[in-house]
Amino acid sequence: MAKQDIKITDAEWALMQVLWDKGPLKMADLAACLEPVYNWNRTTVLTLASRLEHKGLMGTDRSQKAYIYAPLVSEKEAQAARLQELLTLAFHDNAYDLVRALVDQRLIKGADLKKLRERAKSIKS
Repeated sequence: MAKQDIKITDAEWALMQVLWDKGPLKMADLAACLEPVYNWNRTTVLTLASRLEHKGLMGTDRSQKAYIYAPLVSEKEAQAARLQELLTLAFHDNAYDLVRALVDQRLIKGADLKKLRERAKSIKS
């Protein structure tokens, strides 16, 4: 799936995060993970799951009585799409401005900043 085709709302992201962290789950287990944090009932979780399935981002195994839900895109793919969206919308496709903002706002610090410097040095232009 192309990055531009991965559009996940914040609520859908919460559901996908559970699946990325725990793997395929039955609806009851998925709802049980989300209810304490978001106070969502089963119907809300089913609605979000239906939307994600319609978008082709989540699959449903209907071969058993209790359906099993699983992500069809990786967390890394979704992160890349979300990052590209942020880069395009907020930084006009200027990656330097994005990284500079992260550093200036102290969102990248210490060891992470050192790793980023090392990574930048290892990449050839």
